[in-house]
Amino acid sequence: MKTLFVSDLDGTLLQNNSRISKKSCEILNRLINHGVFFSYATARGLATALKVTEGLYCNVPVITKNGVVIVRPDTNEIVSKNLFLKEEAEAIYHTLCDEKLDPIVYSYQNGMEKFSYNMNTQSEGIQWFVSSHQQDTRDNPVSDNEELLRGEIFYFSCIGTKELLEKTYQKMQNKYQCIFSKDTYNDRMWLEIMPKCATKASAILQLKEMMQFDTIIAFGDGVNDIPMFEIADECFAVENADAQLKKIATGIIGTNQSDGVANWMEKNAKSKCSK
Repeated sequence: MKTLFVSDLDGTLLQNNSRISKKSCEILNRLINHGVFFSYATARGLATALKVTEGLYCNVPVITKNGVVIVRPDTNEIVSKNLFLKEEAEAIYHTLCDEKLDPIVYSYQNGMEKFSYNMNTQSEGIQWFVSSHQQDTRDNPVSDNEELLRGEIFYFSCIGTKELLEKTYQKMQNKYQCIFSKDTYNDRMWLEIMPKCATKASAILQLKEMMQFDTIIAFGDGVNDIPMFEIADECFAVENADAQLKKIATGIIGTNQSDGVANWMEKNAKSKCSK
């Protein structure tokens, strides 16, 4: 039986320092070298995902930006991407402006991924984001709205107050795929907006069909992992996971801080593949 094991990153595979541990890398790479198929599905873009999983060598494409992009981590080749129509991107931007939100806009420009923001109207949230992404080659500050909406747009991120973001989330959730959540590592609130068809779950199913997997086994920690759990054959929540996710999980494994995913994989992966 050809099985795909797929894990969320932050709060699940990564430890609290937002890095994969040496132990997890060693276990997973050993299993991968023995033919186990392992991937991850994350809200991160490929650049930061590769940074925080340094040393891990996935043998199948990975899912980034909450299912918007499927990419081969070894070559950076994009396998699949979901883009906004031009009119959709413009409508989203105008709605965010009406709500006094300054977005970070992700796009492909001349084949390169960029995140753009208006440097003349930077909110405190954007200032924090930019300071945490220093020397990121995707950094693309612009001076006007026309530049902000340039390229193939696939993702909007907003950082702000819970009240304001929740209000905007309610307005947009039926038209687009939206995630309203608290940052894993601090108290900042995020609203992330993607094309309607883009989810971790849909990307996993696409990967399953593309590579002819028979079974999906998923690992996660947050409510945004619920759709991924719902399409998986088996699903395991780390001990530190949200109570809603634990309720629908096949089982509970060790915490992210104690290498829960890798330890479970070491004990169970080969037997799951041989069924």
